[in-house]
Amino acid sequence: MVVSNHLPVPADRMAAAQRAAAGFIEASQAAATRKGYASDWRDFEGWCAAAGAVSMPADPLTVAAYVSHLASNGRKIATVKRRCAAIGYFHKR
Repeated sequence: MVVSNHLPVPADRMAAAQRAAAGFIEASQAAATRKGYASDWRDFEGWCAAAGAVSMPADPLTVAAYVSHLASNGRKIATVKRRCAAIGYFHKR
């Protein structure tokens, strides 16, 4: 049996820690990258809405279907990779 010596973290401290973590994630990307990711995320959200899929949290099969959609519509591999990176970025946030 594992016994934890950790006490529960108060909700306000947990919220502050989550905001700080989101800030660190955001600061790790250049402004232009964040702008591109925001555009890519909007595209993914729009595709999910049209497909009746949930964008957050995205099921891996949903992401696979989206990638297939992009490839089938002639998107370049660099675009597909960036859109996948954007999906990952927004899930981390």
